[in-house]
Amino acid sequence: MDPGFTVINDYPKKKANMLSKLIFCWMVRYFFKGVNQRIDTNDLFVVKGQDDSETIGNKLEANWEKQLAKSKRTGKTPSLLKAIIDTFLWGYMWFGLIIFVQAVGFRVFQPQILGFLLRLFIGSVDVQNSEHAKYMTALVLFIVVVINAFIQHHTMIGQQAVGMRARVAVSTLVYRKMLKLNKQSLGETAAGKVVNLLANDVNRFDFVVIALHYFWIAPFQLIVISYFIWEKVGVAALAGILSLLLLTLPLQSLMGKLSAKFRRKVAIRTDFRVGRMNEIISAIQVIKMYAWEKPFEKLVSVARLSEIKMIRNANYVRAIFMSSMVFIERTILYLTLIAFVLSGNSLTSDITYTLAPYFNLLQIVLGIFLPMGIQMSAECLVSINRLREFLLLEEVKESNINKTNDKSVEINDVSAKWTDASGHLQEINIKVPAGKLCALIGPVGSGKSSVLQLLLGELPTEAGGIKLGGKISYSSQEPWLFGSSVMGNILFGQNYDKPLYNKVTSVCALQRDFKQFPYGDKTLVGERGVSLSGGQRARINLARAVYREADIYLMDDPLSAVDTHVGKHLFEECIMGYLGSKTRILVTHQLQYLKRADLIVVFNNVS
Repeated sequence: MDPGFTVINDYPKKKANMLSKLIFCWMVRYFFKGVNQRIDTNDLFVVKGQDDSETIGNKLEANWEKQLAKSKRTGKTPSLLKAIIDTFLWGYMWFGLIIFVQAVGFRVFQPQILGFLLRLFIGSVDVQNSEHAKYMTALVLFIVVVINAFIQHHTMIGQQAVGMRARVAVSTLVYRKMLKLNKQSLGETAAGKVVNLLANDVNRFDFVVIALHYFWIAPFQLIVISYFIWEKVGVAALAGILSLLLLTLPLQSLMGKLSAKFRRKVAIRTDFRVGRMNEIISAIQVIKMYAWEKPFEKLVSVARLSEIKMIRNANYVRAIFMSSMVFIERTILYLTLIAFVLSGNSLTSDITYTLAPYFNLLQIVLGIFLPMGIQMSAECLVSINRLREFLLLEEVKESNINKTNDKSVEINDVSAKWTDASGHLQEINIKVPAGKLCALIGPVGSGKSSVLQLLLGELPTEAGGIKLGGKISYSSQEPWLFGSSVMGNILFGQNYDKPLYNKVTSVCALQRDFKQFPYGDKTLVGERGVSLSGGQRARINLARAVYREADIYLMDDPLSAVDTHVGKHLFEECIMGYLGSKTRILVTHQLQYLKRADLIVVFNNVS
């Protein structure tokens, strides 16, 4: 595992002065660099504590554990939404209070100031020094506009930061859950679904936070604005306000339900398509060998068309919502002014230009933010339910392993199984003294690898007990390499010890391969690296386990992917030589090496 790089740049906002924070000057240099050249990892800075994924992930996980404990007591389904609210509510509500002051205070009184300024110009207000009053009123109007701008931008970025934290925390929770799923849950969870959860579902938190506060702010703003409109035009105000309510609330409620419905269908179809793509990519060599490209291309096309159909329907709903923003404000203003004139009143500029901002505010809240909140909340609730279903999958049970001081391994009357449909290990008894070699043999599917999983704690026991002592190192049956150099795959995050590294690569028969690689052990392997043979992958996988200093080594058939003379080298030099003083459990089908084993366990069948 590559150590990567260390972020050393301090958080720039931390050193910025008050003016720089107020007008975002601390971000200017990043904008200039982004325009002129590419921003790279050297420009990253240390995140604040409240933005750190581990910190906020721990907080959310603690609240989620409380919901799980409450669920066990009450028998009700645990609420991920409640856990998220408990984690981020108070930090989010501060922005709501600021928006409330802006929406019900500064924004509502701004049209009043504008109307007073217009009355000064048309001479309907009697003041001693009209010129001075005009300048002072314009100055007050300018100050209110600037304050509104500052509040809007800072609350917007603050709310989006809360949404980002919620997204990061939930993503952390999903990642931690993935590492704890048992075999049955892993089989039920397609890779495409997990990708969709982390790529699409968690992104809903970034948008829903923008409009949520208007659910409780809108009634207050509606009451205050309605009072001022009534004060201007009297009964004619009912024409505009009632038409606004009729045009927005029923329609947007329907739009929210439709959005949630289409979001669920889109998510299901996306899961299916991404799952099929993962399967195709995994089996691409077989598909190419049999020239099956066209049928599988058709399969993906059909899945994508089904997904696009639901996306198109969701976009139709979104288009209706967006188009309503254009005509609602003008329609309600027109109806109010017509009702006012038909009532026998005289229409003046101060009335018109005072009502227009008021209806604009109502349209922004009731016609944009409130419907957006309904739509985003409906989609977010669908995503939260999908995330909750994933978080409720069964985990690996705590293993029944007793740690001892010696380096031996004891399995006493152990019974275990992966799933109800799979075979059982029944009453297994194995005792491997410290420093001895135990060979596990038997036909495919007889349970040899399951015994190693028992010792690793991955397979929970149903009965019996396990005793072992010291550190364990494991070499898997299917070699796993990640995108890095050969050396990085062997070290796997451990410190580089040159004599130890040279010795391990020698006993694992890798020195000759290093000479064949274009850049020796610095050659990249993995998805974007060179292609390795099965034997090379198996030896790198074994070298990773051997390089780790341990007391017990579990090796799951490392000799099957290599030819005869390399297999002999690995057995003699590595397993019997370099690891000769260690406790070793070897799964193998190479029966010619059994005479060197201290203990042989034969698996005949699995019930």
